[in-house]
Amino acid sequence: MPHKNVVTWTSMISSYVQHGSFQLALDLFKEMLASNEMPNHYTLFVVVRACTVVGYVDLGIQIHDAGKICEAEKLFRTIDEKDIVAWNAMITATLACA
Repeated sequence: MPHKNVVTWTSMISSYVQHGSFQLALDLFKEMLASNEMPNHYTLFVVVRACTVVGYVDLGIQIHDAGKICEAEKLFRTIDEKDIVAWNAMITATLACA
């Protein structure tokens, strides 16, 4: 793809997460940051979800500490069918604030 933007990056990262390729999702997120593309709130929510699954709690907390928990919570509330991974991501992020 000649030009990637936040939507294309996030779509790919989200696809990896949805198919259980959590490490690939995190690797792509690192590539996104290296390309100087800024993530949006949905990107961060998906990445925190991947962090929770693979046990990268510290990375998830760093993302959370960037002040994105409110946005993540708003997005979480819009998910119609929340699976255990989504719940774990929000619970872990929320507990990290406590």
